[in-house]
Amino acid sequence: MKIAFIVYNIYGVGGTVRTTVHSANMLSELGHEVEIYSVKRTSAVPTFPLLPSVKLIPLFDSRRGKVFHPKSNKIFKLFKRLLLKVPSILIDKSEDLYKQFNLFIDLKLYRALKKIDSDVVISTFPSINLLNIKYVPKKCFKIGQEHSQYDVYSDALQSKIKKEYSKLDILTCLSQEEADRYKEVVEKINVKIIPNAALVNEERSTLENPYIITAGRLTEDKAFDKLVKIFAEVHPEFPEWKLKIFGNGEERKKIITLINNLGMGSHIKLLPPTKELELEMTKASIFALTSKYESFGMVIVESMAAGLPCISYASKGPNLLIENGQNGFIIEQDQEEEYIEKLKKLMQSKDLRMQMVLNSQKTVSTYAYENIKHLWDELIESSFKD
Repeated sequence: MKIAFIVYNIYGVGGTVRTTVHSANMLSELGHEVEIYSVKRTSAVPTFPLLPSVKLIPLFDSRRGKVFHPKSNKIFKLFKRLLLKVPSILIDKSEDLYKQFNLFIDLKLYRALKKIDSDVVISTFPSINLLNIKYVPKKCFKIGQEHSQYDVYSDALQSKIKKEYSKLDILTCLSQEEADRYKEVVEKINVKIIPNAALVNEERSTLENPYIITAGRLTEDKAFDKLVKIFAEVHPEFPEWKLKIFGNGEERKKIITLINNLGMGSHIKLLPPTKELELEMTKASIFALTSKYESFGMVIVESMAAGLPCISYASKGPNLLIENGQNGFIIEQDQEEEYIEKLKKLMQSKDLRMQMVLNSQKTVSTYAYENIKHLWDELIESSFKD
């Protein structure tokens, strides 16, 4: 069977990219012909390894020196420059990625969608799900994925979802709670649960290094500024400990300024995203998260797989994955003093860290690569039997 994924940038980093790579590899291993349409190309090769059998189809090469072909004539270059400056008309304005699109990319995407000849087309965020419904040929079996929460979307986007999502053959969600929410707001929708998958490596943390790790997009909703302040508060009592934050985003300058203002420059390192995050996790002893919301929290499963106890503010994803006091700590939003207290407990007790890691193995097993691969196999096969 021929299966196509449509993503924003398979060459980037982040939970959706990693999940798409895993899903594409799984389906290829199951014998399907898999291709990925990547709206943008930002590097020579994808950050996360794809099987050679997975075909990549980038639509717009945004690398330096690649935007304009050397042999393009002056009129085409002028026309392209104009289109690149016109805002997108296909992507909802409230989407995080809206500013990364423009009219030129719209045209490339529209033409690609109309020409897709795959048996199954899997789209990966709301605006692309809506375009899948509207422009992908009707003969294709259309699967939309939701990696976020319905309730965090704008009213305008929610209205579009309510009106159009029932036209998808299947919508996949990451949890039962979110699946139930979509069934509640969209009439006659066919929802399946396909959680994100984690690769479980043999190498695991010794839990001996005085090092806290976290990772994600540096955006307001991830609230890394809260974690910086919390770490600065506990650091005098644990001067040998360090915090490493891996990520990029619009909050980067703000966080750097905060780190410097708190005098934490030698103890908190803000680093770019890495394709070796799992390896970095094995060098740490605690994983910490302060997000305002997480629809799933793939990075939590990955940290557990690397042998780390987790501490997080409460939201849908962490609540699903962390059993408070057993395999980590869940703290209600804005309860900073409690977060500090529980973080200190983890920092001062290796025995507690070890016990929580042992308790997390059931969670890791649930989301292991091979188990999620089995769910994809069932989904594809059952869809065409029905």
